[in-house]
Amino acid sequence: MSKKDKGMYRKAISRSLADRIGDSTDGAAVADAVLDIWHMMRAQLSPAIGVRGANTLFAYTLHLTSKEYPWLAISKNTGSDSTELPELKTRLANSEPDAALAASHALLAIFVKLLSNMIGDQSVELLLGPVWASPQSSSEQLNVF
Repeated sequence: MSKKDKGMYRKAISRSLADRIGDSTDGAAVADAVLDIWHMMRAQLSPAIGVRGANTLFAYTLHLTSKEYPWLAISKNTGSDSTELPELKTRLANSEPDAALAASHALLAIFVKLLSNMIGDQSVELLLGPVWASPQSSSEQLNVF
C-alpha cells in the first residue's frame, strides 16, 4: 500500500467516524460509530471473504491494535463477534473520548491495511467504498477515495 493510499484510507476512516459521532463528546458515541462501521464492513466483505473470514480478520486486527492500546485486549478472542463486539463496545464506551477515538481509528486502519495486503487496494476500494460514504449522502459512495 503506497503512502498516498494509506493517507486516503486514513482520511476516509476519520471522516466516516466523524460523520457517525457527530457532536457527541463521549466514548459511547465512538463505540457506536466504530461498531456501525464494522457491521457495514462485514456486510460488504461477506460475499467476498465470508462472515467467518471477516470476523477472523477483525479478531486478529483487535489483537494487533491491543498492542498499542492494551486496554482493548480481549482474553477470549474467538474470531466470532459474539464475544469481541460487546466487550469492545464496553471498553470504548468506558474510556476517555479521545482515547476511544484514537483506538477506533487505529483499529479500522489496521483492518483496512491487512485487508488490502490480502486482496489489494482496488478490491478494498470497491468493497469498502460504500462504508466510508457519509450516512446522509449515498450519492458519493463510490468516490470517497
